Amino acid sequence: MRALPTVAGLRKLGLTLAVLVVLATTLAGAGSAYGSAAKPSVWKWSKGVKLPGVTGSSVLGQLSCPSTSFCILDGQKSLTKSSNVSGVWWSSDPTGGASKWHFVHIAGFTPSGASISCSKAGNAYDCAMVGTTPGGGGVLYQTGHPTGSSWGTVTIDTNLVQAVSCWVNVQCAELDDQGTVLTTTGTAVTSTASVFPADAGFNDIWSIGCAPYKAGKTLCAAAAQSASDSIAWSTHPASGKWHTEHVGGSSDFDLVACATYTLCIATEGESNDIPRIGLSFAPSKAGTWKSFKVPFKGFVENLSAVTCQSATLCAFSGHNSGGNFVYVSTKPSASLSAWHESTLQDGKTSDYLSTAAGISCPSTKECVLVSGGGELVIGKPS
Repeated sequence: MRALPTVAGLRKLGLTLAVLVVLATTLAGAGSAYGSAAKPSVWKWSKGVKLPGVTGSSVLGQLSCPSTSFCILDGQKSLTKSSNVSGVWWSSDPTGGASKWHFVHIAGFTPSGASISCSKAGNAYDCAMVGTTPGGGGVLYQTGHPTGSSWGTVTIDTNLVQAVSCWVNVQCAELDDQGTVLTTTGTAVTSTASVFPADAGFNDIWSIGCAPYKAGKTLCAAAAQSASDSIAWSTHPASGKWHTEHVGGSSDFDLVACATYTLCIATEGESNDIPRIGLSFAPSKAGTWKSFKVPFKGFVENLSAVTCQSATLCAFSGHNSGGNFVYVSTKPSASLSAWHESTLQDGKTSDYLSTAAGISCPSTKECVLVSGGGELVIGKPS
């Protein structure tokens, strides 16, 4: 799940996006192998449908779909060619077309990392997102009624907050651009802001992923563009205790997603970097992360969105001269044959706004993708 923070941030990602795969060998102590896998199911993707009120000056962020009957996206809607308002798009029928998506303006909200995370709570949804104050500090927004304009707010940091991930009931971890992490429950800060160990180089956070809650267990992992080959992880994020691990052979991971307590994937591959993937089947244990170069033919070194909603469905997206592409696997493994490739019919092939801003799969039978240009694409197994 990758947010595109600002137009400048989108440009930083580069104009083309590429590649990913997972690898071969057994992780020490993990009990699972990166071996061959069964032939993946074929996925088909709809043509892009433009969100209402999105132009080239709009900035779109993270997409979160906690169920097949609810998706939400944070970002901006255009009033004129050069004027935008910020808020959220939501839909109770995400696959029903553009008319099923509704925009809610949230007064005072300015996207920063443009990151949103939601979890299902009975028949309702708890959501949190991060933004900035007029002076550039960080703000957390949270609500149990994400389709309305009333979100609780709390200033949680003096730096730019770039990422948020929640595991249950608006219990979330937030990261800023100076390598600081803290946790919140609702609008209450539940841990003192902690700085990642200096040797990890976490001073430009891009992504955090927390596995869904499971009876007394918590697992979050973080990646940073500038953290060299490090991944940070914690099984008690509210304690402020995080561990970092150097993943040999990599350059800098900038996206991370954790499906379960036994599967996390991190990707790297911005402009001028070597495209790689890091994967662990035991992400809460030291020494279990491995990194491998990704030899995808025909793509340059860029990726823009990744999701791992369950152990039986992971997906990632990127953009190249041929347009946006998606790879899906219902059994993530080291073998390229475990991933099915699709080329998308959405947006321009030479515009960075065409790159995938977010992807979310609320079930093993459905994925929703939104481009930075505001086009929605729906994927389903054929």
